[in-house]
Amino acid sequence: RRQGPDPELGKLWNLPADQFIDQMLVRTPGASTGQLHFVQFREPGEAVRKGAAPTDLVAKNIDVNCVGMPELVERLSEAGYSIRSDISEYKVGDIHAREVQMSGHDEVNIVFIEILSKGFEVEYSPKGVAGLTSFVVVVPSTLVESKFYQDIFGFEEIMHHQITGPGIEAAVGLPKGSALDMRLCGSPDNMFGRMEFIKYEGLSGENRFPRAVPPEIGRAHV
Repeated sequence: RRQGPDPELGKLWNLPADQFIDQMLVRTPGASTGQLHFVQFREPGEAVRKGAAPTDLVAKNIDVNCVGMPELVERLSEAGYSIRSDISEYKVGDIHAREVQMSGHDEVNIVFIEILSKGFEVEYSPKGVAGLTSFVVVVPSTLVESKFYQDIFGFEEIMHHQITGPGIEAAVGLPKGSALDMRLCGSPDNMFGRMEFIKYEGLSGENRFPRAVPPEIGRAHV
């Protein structure tokens, strides 16, 4: 944690040093990737995703793996958190999963995913949650984005699927008959800190990437 002005971060983000009040880096115990850097501004702007549609081009949500989803959702609801969808089940290739969406702070979506297939075991916290597995971004082309991360960062493309059906339509809030093109990039040996690129086939939204500039709040960058 760091409190007070930060001249170096001010240089990076082209902001006055005293614009920064408080910062915190959080992660799942034992995980070296998938960390979150929280920054509190003295004069914060508007949330990048304020009023956004599901199809808008922008960093959309963070995915968090969990176990015991029905009990988790009940516990979060009782604590006053806003659950944005019913629990839905779907298949992506050989992976059987269920997910639910929750409203986070500053218009950031939090998606809890429970992998029901075998082979995806990770270490969970006492609350049944296991770190930030994916940073999900809606893009114009999943192929172009995937190639960029492979060429520049040496990521591997872990999977590519076209997802259709009532399960994903209900989970995301898409019109009937829509298709979702998804590519996942990262390290096959590390479940945390991956990049997931989404394109909604036949649907277009506003390009909000120019708005993701500090001191705007929400997801600023990865």
